[in-house]
Amino acid sequence: SEAQVLQQLLSHRQGKTTILISHRPRVINRADWVVVLSDGKLQNQGSLEELRSQCKHLNFLTP
Repeated sequence: SEAQVLQQLLSHRQGKTTILISHRPRVINRADWVVVLSDGKLQNQGSLEELRSQCKHLNFLTP
């Protein structure tokens, strides 16, 4: 299932750079750093906490 795949990815990423591409809140909420793209262009980047108040594209994806 999606939850099992995500858990496996996250459990093996210690000390490694892992790039996940997703529009799902479950994945975004686990990220250390978020890059927001819209129409193929960089809109914003930073920690999830920083972006919640700054980025309209991210707000509708996360609770």
